[in-house]
Amino acid sequence: MKTIAIRLRGPGSKAERLAISWHLWGWGLLLALSMAACMREAPPDEHDRILTTADGVSITVGDFETSYVAFLISTGQNDTPANRYLHLAALTDASLLADEAARRDYGADSAFRSIVERARRQAVGGRFFETAFLETLPPIDDAEVRRAFVRSKQQVVARHLFYRDPAEAEAAHARLLAGRDFLEEAAVCYNLSTVDSSAGMLGPIRYFQVDDAFAEAAFALDVGEISEPVRSRYGYHIIRAEEKLGTPIVMESEYLNRKKGITTQVALRTRRLEGDRFVRTFMEGLHVQVDAPAVQSLAQAIRRLENRVAPGPVELNMAPETVQPDLRALHEELTPDTPLATYTFEGETIVFTAGDYYFWLSELPFSEARTRTSASVGRALRNDALFRAGLRNGLDNDPRVAAEVERKGRRELTRRIRDTLRTNLPAAISETDLRAAFDRSPAARQHRWIADFWTISFAAQSEAEAAQALLTSDPSRAPDYDRYAEYTEASLDTLPRWAVAVRQAPIRQAMLARQASGAWALVRVEKRRKEPATTYATVRDSLQRAVAPRYNEYRLLQRLYDRATVTTDTLLFERIMKLDGE
Repeated sequence: MKTIAIRLRGPGSKAERLAISWHLWGWGLLLALSMAACMREAPPDEHDRILTTADGVSITVGDFETSYVAFLISTGQNDTPANRYLHLAALTDASLLADEAARRDYGADSAFRSIVERARRQAVGGRFFETAFLETLPPIDDAEVRRAFVRSKQQVVARHLFYRDPAEAEAAHARLLAGRDFLEEAAVCYNLSTVDSSAGMLGPIRYFQVDDAFAEAAFALDVGEISEPVRSRYGYHIIRAEEKLGTPIVMESEYLNRKKGITTQVALRTRRLEGDRFVRTFMEGLHVQVDAPAVQSLAQAIRRLENRVAPGPVELNMAPETVQPDLRALHEELTPDTPLATYTFEGETIVFTAGDYYFWLSELPFSEARTRTSASVGRALRNDALFRAGLRNGLDNDPRVAAEVERKGRRELTRRIRDTLRTNLPAAISETDLRAAFDRSPAARQHRWIADFWTISFAAQSEAEAAQALLTSDPSRAPDYDRYAEYTEASLDTLPRWAVAVRQAPIRQAMLARQASGAWALVRVEKRRKEPATTYATVRDSLQRAVAPRYNEYRLLQRLYDRATVTTDTLLFERIMKLDGE
């Protein structure tokens, strides 16, 4: 293995459409995993291989790939070699900062212990889900992938009825089977005064761009056929296929080219759909009984907290939102011992209290806690029950659980020391460091062109060519033309009409140029130079303000790298970094 020591720096309405469309987070996840599918995945036996070691702490190929996909999701950036190197640098920085935070006893308080305990319970529950469900899934077969490929090339014009209450959806479906017109039912569903031909119309939908369950039901319908009530993540739908657009010609070469990406999408969809069913069945077996008045009191208490919730820090985090509610205020509103629900686990009745919910709250989407409190309570109770199931199966001793707990603990240590470093602004920043920051910034690489040149516009190409022949031998006659224009010390940023021609034209030669409008022109450049668009002096003050919050971290990392031993298996990294076809 080749290793080197390195230093890394580092109705028919929009509302209806939104009711079934993927929310931004879900769509971002699909995009990121699709991008990951386009990368050359490391073979399974490489996932545990050590990619980088920073002062004895290892970062494996699996660690990098998991974190890198999270980075793509959270930033929306493209997968590029440069971004991979930068992300490896960020992981190495974070590892060294975590070690330093541990040396400074940043993890010695009860809040940190609570974070680690929450990570442990979450990891145990997650490992139960993996062993009881994910690892039992059969592999995706070729027929499934081919069917999805065909559907991805089609569109279904869909109309739907939407309900929050499953009983209402079942009743509506029964009326439709009995012969009621779909549009008449839509008028009832959407509280319309008259039958409206646009009611419930969603228009053309694509197979991988809507909720999983909705897509599977819609694309399985024949034209004119209605579905049974379909449960999506938003509620219940009865779907009618109005039309199918496109009769795709399936070329084997195109299928083979797209097979890997489609397989990833099918596998992801299968895991979500089957995972939902697994969790639903698991939860139904718990016989949950909710204390509705207590949950309503909790909802009111959370809404009163809205002005007391501040955004939390986000560091290499997959979470779509990270907020830290004021739990002390919640305790005052609803005491931790208040029962919210009960459930049965292995014959024992478990009371799920407000305190149990508060324990999980920082891991839950706060927007859901505020607007759909009962769903948020259900999510927390599910976490609690999955943890108990994992304990029952002895998964608290699973090596993957230990690794996940350690990873989250170190991430919290990194977050804490960064918060401290960024909160305490430096008294001064050296000019050398400011200049270095400027030299590495995009602004330092931006330039503008300044030129002296003249132009003459013509209506026809023949006129321009005749003038070119004359002015090549006697350029002094250029001002004699009616549409002559002269520019001195002109910035091409302000002259987009001429910018391309002036940058490309040879010096002191009259050149033909055709403009976007179709007109012709002669352009002669007398002189031309490139200069920085932004100078250090003009941005120094704003740069200082931008650098200040991270300067202490930068200086600390300099010191840590000076005394650290960091090795990277560069051959391994280059191998996993290759894209398909390279």
